[in-house]
Amino acid sequence: MPYLSTNEPLYMQLREFARILQFAKYKEIFILYEKIKINIENLKKDSIFYPFRQEILGIFNFFRIDEIKINVEDDKNLSVFNNYLILSKLFCEKEYYINSAIALKDGIDVGIYRYFVGDFGVHLVRENKFGFFWNEIFKTEGLNEYIKKYLKMIFILRCKVSNIRNNFVHLENKKDNQNLIKELKEIIENIEQIFNPSALNKLETFKKQIAKKIRQKLQSN
Repeated sequence: MPYLSTNEPLYMQLREFARILQFAKYKEIFILYEKIKINIENLKKDSIFYPFRQEILGIFNFFRIDEIKINVEDDKNLSVFNNYLILSKLFCEKEYYINSAIALKDGIDVGIYRYFVGDFGVHLVRENKFGFFWNEIFKTEGLNEYIKKYLKMIFILRCKVSNIRNNFVHLENKKDNQNLIKELKEIIENIEQIFNPSALNKLETFKKQIAKKIRQKLQSN
């Protein structure tokens, strides 16, 4: 959004929307989207935005906001992660690769955490990041070898996505940038093979045990 000399509520909301979209904060995106739609419907003809009503709504269609599901109550599914994944795929398709990597990393950090633990300590995860509690969680006693390998695979995946995100920010070499794009696209294309119903069903027996270990790590630091 350009800087304009106006205090119209819609303008301020559009600026805020641009900010939170950049950081893939899907809950805030959805809530603000609903407010913006109401403001657009009630625009007065003397508003600077009145001639651009359809164009603004078209931007929301471009970002497929309606695909995001805000009602996330079942901790047994990956609703939070899937919302971030929708944004990550969208950003990647539109060639906003840094934003895509940010959304995917946050989806793993917050979405996968919430899958195991629920809302407890989510703010700590956002502050300390996923690796803080996930590192070596796959070494928890009592887990079978399949579960250990699966949890370690999630950790390795998270590290790859985090590295891609960090490298995008600092890269100057165009060739290296293309390699990162290729790697990011491959991860996005294959990530649902990792978080599939079959694999998640095998985790159910150990889910409480894993959640307990994560809580212990958070509370001890």
